[in-house]
Amino acid sequence: MKKLISVMFILIFAFSLCGCSVVEKFTGGGKTVGAVEVVSGGISFETYEVKTADYGKKSAVYDYDVDYVKNSLNVTVPYNQDFVIQLEGERTGNVSYSLYDENFAPYYENNSFMTLPSSSGNWICKVSVNWGDENEFSSYDYFFRLTRAEEN
Repeated sequence: MKKLISVMFILIFAFSLCGCSVVEKFTGGGKTVGAVEVVSGGISFETYEVKTADYGKKSAVYDYDVDYVKNSLNVTVPYNQDFVIQLEGERTGNVSYSLYDENFAPYYENNSFMTLPSSSGNWICKVSVNWGDENEFSSYDYFFRLTRAEEN
């Protein structure tokens, strides 16, 4: 156990010497990112979050596997008249919305507002947000499945 603690201490010390911070990797450099939540039928649903980039002192762009994201969407949001996407937190730039079919074929991408098809079906929605300020921010994509039943 003492050896494990010693090794962890050495690794953390080495990271600090090279200008890397273990804490920054997991918390976004001390900046708190916001949250995206979907409400429908009076029920609140969490979204699947993917960090796509960091801009500022340390810039980096991250790629993600679309199939992994698609398979990670375990909850389906049923569309209701009170459907709303809520964003909470300091953000910079515009929020963009994309809508895909179940195979991730785009219905539309990077719209400045969310438009749902009038027909019934199952969709994958993406909300793209930049959290932070114009000097330093992180980009995130938030995904969720949405189903719209046929209206009677």
